[in-house]
Amino acid sequence: MADKRTMSKLTKAARGQPCTVRLDGCYGGPENETVVAAHLCNGSFGKKALDIHSAFCCASCHDQLDGRKPSSNSKEELLLSHLLGMVRTQQILVSKGLM
Repeated sequence: MADKRTMSKLTKAARGQPCTVRLDGCYGGPENETVVAAHLCNGSFGKKALDIHSAFCCASCHDQLDGRKPSSNSKEELLLSHLLGMVRTQQILVSKGLM
């Protein structure tokens, strides 16, 4: 398992990246300052998943994933988009030598 410094690098890598979740209304193109590492829900309230289980996500998509903004997508569709975003994010991280 990676140490805290490595895990921190993964979340910091989201800065300036395009949104990989890509829900309707997504505005997280390249150099978007709202993009952060959005962690998958691990089923335990108040506990985040590991940083490797996150996707680069703009504020609009993050609000839909977390239920702060209404979405036309079902819970299953939101989860699938988040998972696909995680795969895209991991591909970016591998290409940058961070994973």
